[in-house]
Amino acid sequence: MGVAPTGRRCEPARVRRSTMSHYQFIVDGTPTELVRQAFPELKMTEAPVHGGTSLHGDLPDNAAVRSVLNKLDDLGLSLVEMRQIPA
Repeated sequence: MGVAPTGRRCEPARVRRSTMSHYQFIVDGTPTELVRQAFPELKMTEAPVHGGTSLHGDLPDNAAVRSVLNKLDDLGLSLVEMRQIPA
């Protein structure tokens, strides 16, 4: 235990463990090698039903999901569908 600036004892912060969740992002078209390199944490497969590409994998938290969405936008890719896949 430490001492807070008020002189009170304070408990150490508990570390919140994040649990990975599986996400799928479907984009239009076939990605280039640049796109593959931008998402090393995701696997890419063809999404024939949508005529595009599925990027999928485990992400630790909402910040990681937003990061993927931002990268997709930066690369000019059109997001067709996104979903969290139940474990």
